[in-house]
Amino acid sequence: TYDIILENESHIKKEDDAKIIFDTEKPVIETIPSDNKVYVNLDNIKIENYLEVNITDNSEKIKYIKYYLDNILIEPDEIVEVRDNSVLEIKVEDYAGNTETKVMYIEKDTVKPVLHSVIVNNTFQKVDILNWDNKIIIPHKNGDDKNLKIHIETYDEKTAIKSVKYGDEIVPNNEFIVDVDDVKDLIIEDYAGNKLIKEIEIIKFNELNFKYGANMNGVYNLNVNEYYIGAATCNLSYNVTKKIKMWLDTTNMGDEYIKEGSIQLKHLTEGINEKKIYIEDEENNRAAYYFTMYYDLEPPYIDKTEILIDDIKYYDNMHIITSDKITIKLAIDDVSGIGSVEIPNSIFVGKDGNVYTYRINKDNLTDGTNLISVTLTDKIGNNREEILKINITKIDGINIIVKEVSERFVRLYWNPPLVNHKYTYRIYVEELVPNGDKFNRVLEQNDYIVWDLNDNTSYQFKVKLEGEEFIGEIYSNTEIVKTINATPIKINFTDIKTYTKNEDIYFKLSWEKIDPLDEHDFSNYEISVSEDDKVYKVVTKITNKEVCEFDYMIPRVKNSDPAALYEYVKNDNKLYYFKLKAEDKG
Repeated sequence: TYDIILENESHIKKEDDAKIIFDTEKPVIETIPSDNKVYVNLDNIKIENYLEVNITDNSEKIKYIKYYLDNILIEPDEIVEVRDNSVLEIKVEDYAGNTETKVMYIEKDTVKPVLHSVIVNNTFQKVDILNWDNKIIIPHKNGDDKNLKIHIETYDEKTAIKSVKYGDEIVPNNEFIVDVDDVKDLIIEDYAGNKLIKEIEIIKFNELNFKYGANMNGVYNLNVNEYYIGAATCNLSYNVTKKIKMWLDTTNMGDEYIKEGSIQLKHLTEGINEKKIYIEDEENNRAAYYFTMYYDLEPPYIDKTEILIDDIKYYDNMHIITSDKITIKLAIDDVSGIGSVEIPNSIFVGKDGNVYTYRINKDNLTDGTNLISVTLTDKIGNNREEILKINITKIDGINIIVKEVSERFVRLYWNPPLVNHKYTYRIYVEELVPNGDKFNRVLEQNDYIVWDLNDNTSYQFKVKLEGEEFIGEIYSNTEIVKTINATPIKINFTDIKTYTKNEDIYFKLSWEKIDPLDEHDFSNYEISVSEDDKVYKVVTKITNKEVCEFDYMIPRVKNSDPAALYEYVKNDNKLYYFKLKAEDKG
């Protein structure tokens, strides 16, 4: 930095500092390809189509870039004629005057890139691409992943690979996805402009079936390319989209190209057998398709058993069943997969993973020991019979009977089960009004008076049996009862008369309910009577009627004694009290 001093300060003007940079470093020329060769595949070219040039300089100030072909100045986008060993010079100068020159030689290259390997990388689908002289063929069957992961390896004899494309898309890291329903060409290009174009063709199996045995049973296919078989020999039949040869080993390649045929797999060993089939089309493109054969001789087996009665787990020491059904859950294992599970007189409920659930109605079980047969069959026909043992004592439901109803209690009775086990009863009482109370009481006896109920209220009663060595739930039928109103509707005397008959004096009494719809169930009417001393005595009971009459006779003196007669006359002026009482059944 230099200070500039002027004598006349009035002319001093503020300016930015001036900087002088000393630069002795040459520019750097980088090219792709990076060596001193420019590979071309034509006689007349544009240099920019075959060479990428990148210039860097510490001052970032490039004055010029010039291209000389055999000492003749050219433009990079100019079409020029080249020959083998033509000399290309790239000259660069920065503003500090530093220059750099890179000399490269033109070399003709008409050789296409090489596709070194093709690998299908799907997890459950193994395919080898063996020969792709004309095109890449990939075998594919229904059920395989339709999106194939492809990895390729390439090289070029002279120059490097410039680009790999699948269709119009650049392929990163030499990996791309092939949709089997929308296949495109693979295009590999080097820096000389040579292109290798490979057609990809999916050979689809319209049919790929394995059968074995005299009855030609089908082979079960558990996963994409895993098959389960019950014999050491099987027949493979196929139908494909184009003519091919198919064989199992390289020593027997078949005689003709066909779309439909069959081959035989022999000498399978028990357990896992890794196999592959070779496929070749009429242009000698070749691939191999892998699959696994499981030769399975073992039938399925029950790994775990769970028996439930009313969602309560059954154990060997439990004997009582009370619900309408039992539930059996079986965890079943087999390498080939489960074909069927058969339990006589049962209902299939569902399957969760390898757990099968069945239901057996109580009517299909007997008192005592029940031997339940379970037949297991795998996908290839191996079967086994298992026996489940369940001890059963069947009990019908409890019948609850209401014996007595009052305004404050209800008396209940129910039939006890005829089983040889210790048990208790639990009574459930629920008031059928909002916010009603619930009673849950454990009882020993089979009759019970439920106290502390509300007057004139509806209740629901239910009894449950509980016991030792017990499974299931025994509930009574539900009884709904309404307690009695503590205050019955009043009754009135409608008439009180006196009359004489054979010199006897009678009272004739009549009465009725005020409301004939009174809910009380009266068992009788009772008449009480007293004289002046007001000591009541029951004189009779009348049957239940809504309107009744009753005659009451005053006892008379049966002799002619004047004193007695006098007393009789005195009695004629007596005051009598009558009381009518209605009693209901409570």
